Amino acid sequence: VGVGAKQKRVAVVGQQLTRVAAFCCLDQVDRALAQLLELLPPLQEFLLPGGSPTAAWLHVARTVCRRAERKAVALAAVEPVPAGAITYLNRLSDALFTAARAANAGLASL
Repeated sequence: VGVGAKQKRVAVVGQQLTRVAAFCCLDQVDRALAQLLELLPPLQEFLLPGGSPTAAWLHVARTVCRRAERKAVALAAVEPVPAGAITYLNRLSDALFTAARAANAGLASL
């Protein structure tokens, strides 16, 4: 699943947060994350964001995704939030972090 598809899904999350609709697609993010993790060595230390231009932009996207997750958690304290929306944002930010690692490793599968 490409970055464009993920952007569309994030827009869907935003729409669903405002309409309180049902939510899905978590399994696709989990599969993409698992595929990337198979290509990378395990993390041995804390990583600072940055690296290649692609990785840097992926880190920016991850930061925006984390911000959306925090806002969704705050919203959930006062309004109903669609099932899975917060989990989806959390996993998506994990996938973006892992994609940034893959970009810095020079993996062409992005």
